[in-house]
Formats: sequence, structure tokens, C-alpha cells
Amino acid sequence: MRARSRVLNHPQGFQLRTPLLVPSFSSKGFDVARRGPRSKKLISECSQYLQVFADRLQKGFLVSAYDLHHQLLAPAKELTRNKFADSLWSSPRVLFIDSGLYEQRIGSDSHEPLQEMRLPAGWSEDDFVKLARKLPKEAPIALVSWDRLEPYRSQIDAAQGFFSGHKDFLSVFLLKPEEEGRFHQMSELAPHAGRLAAFDVIGVTEKELGDSVVERMAAVARLRGLLDSEKIERPIHVFGALDPLHTPLYFAAGADIFDGLSWLRYLWFEGVAVHRASLAVLGGHQDKGNQEAVEIAMAQSLDMIEKLERRLKNFVQEEGKWSVFGELRENVLEDAYLDMEATI
Repeated sequence: MRARSRVLNHPQGFQLRTPLLVPSFSSKGFDVARRGPRSKKLISECSQYLQVFADRLQKGFLVSAYDLHHQLLAPAKELTRNKFADSLWSSPRVLFIDSGLYEQRIGSDSHEPLQEMRLPAGWSEDDFVKLARKLPKEAPIALVSWDRLEPYRSQIDAAQGFFSGHKDFLSVFLLKPEEEGRFHQMSELAPHAGRLAAFDVIGVTEKELGDSVVERMAAVARLRGLLDSEKIERPIHVFGALDPLHTPLYFAAGADIFDGLSWLRYLWFEGVAVHRASLAVLGGHQDKGNQEAVEIAMAQSLDMIEKLERRLKNFVQEEGKWSVFGELRENVLEDAYLDMEATI
């Protein structure tokens, strides 16, 4: 069975156990506003949600280096100016910081509810490297490498060089396709698979795995097969795949860590993601104001994320019994998984 619970050793001496479901915060797709009537600084709408829910996210969450650099999250200075110990950044067991190219990119992905037309601020690899150097060494950070559309060998070389200067943090190597507009080709990665042992976590973005859910699951399974063939027991992190239906499928295919914004953009209700405005009807909160209803929806989504993580663990303990996800989804998930198995 590809789905497993793996132990991840942080350089600071503590252990994490997968599966890990990691709620994300991002300025992309959310409004920005001035911090005060006299302030010229802009802050992202998602910043308030980070401050509201940080205490609940003690296992971990993900933020963007772009948002930290541009201080679109209100507490950003507390992380980069060594005020870490008394800040909300000290609450999670692990803090994922990604490269920020998602936020810097113009436009939106097809699954996003808002087709964004903003003009992002400047952001470069040099900016990312400078920010990484400011991160407090005592913070339990999982740092994600810079995105590179280059041959796999070049990507690995660059990531090894970068992480050699950040040995206090977990190294999350984000694999990118070798060319723009292509999906990952695991046959092209195979000659370099042994070198992936240099990193703590191997990352891929969901949208770059394939054109369909089955193709994406198959790509995860092939990546897991490459790692197993080299006896590399490293977790696979699928970026942007935190979803009540997709997460179990990628987990069954061999992935371990999942992050995403769906819990902010949608309401997780009875095992599916629906528009969060539907909460008033589905949850019986039609008397609540809009902002209060949104926060209730997000809190409910966090409850469902915790429940899904428990079900993933049960899936391992029950040796792949799809019934752990509930009768309504058992056949749907198993059928999708069997379709994937037929392709590899």
C-alpha cells in the first residue's frame, strides 16, 4: 500500500508524523485595505483570518515569502525582526514558508472562485534569498525552494546550494516541470531520483502533475515508486491539494503533506467543498452578519480538516479500507483510485 504514516525529523530535534494537512494563508484572491485612516500600508484580508485562527493551527500552517516581504500579513515584522518568541508565529509546530511565486503571478487558476485582475508587486529570487536569511533560526520552519523551470538536474543543484545555507530548517524541494506548459515526466526524473535523498520533503504542485485527477494521482504514484526504488523514505508534499475529495486520493497514491486555500475560499460541508455563502442555509446561521458567518464557515472547515486527517490515519491503520471516509464517498473515492491503478 502506498499510503503510509511517515516520521519527519526536524533539524531542531523534534519529530512530525504524516499525514499532515496544512491550511494556507495567501494574499492572492483576497482584498487588500489600508491598515488605518492615515496609513499608506496595505494589508491583505487574509491577515485577519490568520490572526483569528492562529491559535487553532498549532500543528502547522503555510504562508508566502512574498506576503512576508511586502508585509501583507500584519504580523510579518514579528517573524523577520526577531520578535518570534512572543508572536503568533511561535504557535504552530511547523511553519511552512513557500517561495511566493504563486502570489507574484498575474491571473488565477481555473479552480479559484475569483478571477483576479490585480497587478502584483515586485518579487525576485534575490528578494526571496534575502528574506530567508532574516528568518529566526529558532523558528520551526519548513522552507520551500525557489521555483525553477529547468532540467531536473539543474533544479536539484540549485536547491542543494540554497539549503546548504539554511540547515536549521526543514528543506522542502519543490520540483517543477522542465519546461513551461508541460506536466511532470517521471521517466525524465528517474535518472536523478537518488539525489532527492538530499532533501527532507519532495514537493510538487497539483496542477503540474497532469490534466485530470487520474493523471495527477498516477504521477504521485510514480514519484512514490521512484523514491521507494531508491529506498528514500521522504514525504511527498502536494501544493494546492487540500481538498475533502482530492486529498484522500493523493494520499492513497503515496503523498503525505497537503496544503491549500480551499478552507478559506469554500465551506467544507459533509465531505465536499461548497461556496462559503451557502453556510447560512446549510448550517442554520441565516441570522448572522456576513463577516461572522464567514468566520463560522472557516472554523467549521478547520474542524473538517482535523477530521479528515484522522480519517487518513485510520485509512493506513485499516490497510486501505475506503469505508473510513464515510459511506457517501466510499465508492466515489475507490472508483477513482481503481481508475488510476489501471493506468500505471
